[in-house]
Amino acid sequence: TPDGSESSGSARSAWIEELPSSSMRLAQWALPGPEQPVTCAFFAMGGGTAYENVSRWLGQFEGADGAPAAHSAELASQVIGGMNTSLVRVNGTFLDPGIRMDGDITRREGWALFGAIVEGPERLHFFKCTGPEDTMVLHEEELEAFVRTFGPAS
Repeated sequence: TPDGSESSGSARSAWIEELPSSSMRLAQWALPGPEQPVTCAFFAMGGGTAYENVSRWLGQFEGADGAPAAHSAELASQVIGGMNTSLVRVNGTFLDPGIRMDGDITRREGWALFGAIVEGPERLHFFKCTGPEDTMVLHEEELEAFVRTFGPAS
């Protein structure tokens, strides 16, 4: 889980803490930008592997030609806080399933995702941000810094 520390010069003070929109979410933030904000959520679940969840996230994006955007995604594996962590970046058209995941898809062109899946000892922990790509770029350094704070719960 995030240990709460902040890197020097972090712009995280601009993040707006929100009431989680789902009982699955442990925390939720809005990151301001020129259009609508980026939404970031932190949650934990026991279902599926990191690979399966990364694949699902990539399947939520299409490239400019309507093809899956997975071929242009940036994927990395790192050990952060002693735990295996999968990092994901992808952009294109976000096929937004909405909070209810009820099958009604909203197509959001020019959006991006930044995510991390941390393999904890008992379950996976997720940090997922989606929103307009230009807003995501504004927050890229602080998102990366936040992920570096992840560590085992004390």
